Order: sequence, then C-alpha cells, then structure tokens
Amino acid sequence: MYATSQFPLATPTHKVVESVLKARSAILGDPLLDLRTVRAALGNCSYSYLRKLIADGSLPTFRLGRHGHHRVRQSALQALLKKGDNHGQS
Repeated sequence: MYATSQFPLATPTHKVVESVLKARSAILGDPLLDLRTVRAALGNCSYSYLRKLIADGSLPTFRLGRHGHHRVRQSALQALLKKGDNHGQS
C-alpha cells in the first residue's frame, strides 16, 4: 500500500511542470491589443467594420469586464492580416 491515501501520478512531475511552463510562455508571448491598436493595424478601418469582424467571428476577442472592453491577441490579428482581405485600406 501507499504511504499516503493518494495514488502516484501517472505523469512524472517534471513533465507536468514543463508543459505548464510552455503553456504559460505561449500565453505571455502573445500580447493582448486594444481595439484602437487593431484599427490602426488594419489601416484605420471604421469602428463599425471592426465590430462586424468581431460579430461574425473573423476576429476573435476577449472581453474584459462587464462593459465590453475587447482585447485581441496579436496572433489573431496577424492571422487576419494573412488572409489578405482589404480590411479598410484603399
């Protein structure tokens, strides 16, 4: 029987710690941008166009607080720019 009432972990502890650190570095390495910065990166597009991108899911966002302050991951913005649509630029 085991010395404690818990069973040993199926995954070694160092592997669990490494995977958590890798996930944390991926999150911290991808900063959140406010919508003003996103608009500037998209060629100063209109706010209504930006809201349309958010509503149809083309630009995934995070809402901070109850009042709808959105933040966009830099990788999501780069993926949208790679699609090559005109995004408000003339």
